[in-house]
Amino acid sequence: SLTLLVSHQGQSLSTANSYYVNDHNSQRRPYERSVFFTDRSLYRPGQTIRYKGVSYRIDQENDNYKVIPNRDLTVVFRDRNNQEIARAKHRTNDYGSFDGSFTAPRDRLMGRMRIQVEGANSPGGSAMVSVEEYKRPKFQVTVDAPAEPAVLNGKVKVRGSAMGYTGAAVNDAEVRYRVVRQVRFPPWLRWHYWWRPFPNSPAQEIAHGTARTGADGSFEVEFTAKPDPSVAEKDGPTFSYTVHADVVDGTGETRSGERSVNVGFVALQASLSAEDWQTAGKPVKVTLKTTSLDGEGRIAEGSLKIHRLKQPEQVQRAKLGGQSHHHFHGEGMMRDHKPEPDLSNTSSWELGEVVATQGFTTDAEGNKEFSFKLEEGAYRAVLQTEDRFGKEVKGLLP
Repeated sequence: SLTLLVSHQGQSLSTANSYYVNDHNSQRRPYERSVFFTDRSLYRPGQTIRYKGVSYRIDQENDNYKVIPNRDLTVVFRDRNNQEIARAKHRTNDYGSFDGSFTAPRDRLMGRMRIQVEGANSPGGSAMVSVEEYKRPKFQVTVDAPAEPAVLNGKVKVRGSAMGYTGAAVNDAEVRYRVVRQVRFPPWLRWHYWWRPFPNSPAQEIAHGTARTGADGSFEVEFTAKPDPSVAEKDGPTFSYTVHADVVDGTGETRSGERSVNVGFVALQASLSAEDWQTAGKPVKVTLKTTSLDGEGRIAEGSLKIHRLKQPEQVQRAKLGGQSHHHFHGEGMMRDHKPEPDLSNTSSWELGEVVATQGFTTDAEGNKEFSFKLEEGAYRAVLQTEDRFGKEVKGLLP
């Protein structure tokens, strides 16, 4: 076994794991396989499971692939505990295929079951099917978006309904609901604050309760859109509140529906994108998208500036062990204390002179394209606009 140690200008870095050297023959040997197809993936007990298989031989080394004709096979049907249910003998035809059927069992535990080729020197292969005692749903549950835009720390009312597939309302049914909050961050946050650990805000249930459907099958869920107090406003978070509603009718049948409501400190989000690979002499095309927090296009006005980054005079090599920073998870100045730039990381390069500026107004779908002629170098696009309440919204690339 080997352990690698690298040293450079007083810095050392070793591999965490050992590497083993052997003379394993990497030549790929020919092998045989069978692939199965079933008429369905889910069956009730007692129903017929129809299958078809194709056996073939693969020789990757010589790029030779062909079916296996006139081969005797044994196909075995096994339950979820790997106990044999039935078996059938087949002989592949001139095209390497075979087909047959089994009956889904009634006398054992339901669940995932397997159909497979067994036997020495047989082209192995298998397919999984599910055998369950299921019923067709009698009604469905829908949850609608709030009639009025939601705001942080405000009441949010969401209406839903339970309607039978016959068109009849499911009235006086129990509704169990819960509201789960998740936090999303803009894509630029990870590299803009390159020295900070990326915020971690796990999903959290903020409300739950029960209700009953009315004569028209409708119900209402109300909750307060509380933000996560551990998340800073300047990080540009969006809080997604997902309302999960389970409706239980008089027969005990349960159907579910859900709806996500997105709320933030601002009511607009802007994203910039461009091709990863750019060449000098060709215009750099930048695409802007402005949307509501729910992803619907919005008209917006603002400006887009292209900054040249202050790059080091010579190429900087990254430290072998990676850049080390002190992470502060609390609030206040220490949490956002910016260390000295890591000149090997372009994300830490500071903004320089503005080389281009364009005002913009996005179309009804929130789209706008820009084209800039730039010299060789590193640049960053900085966008500024406002939401309908006059709050500043920014976008960065990269």
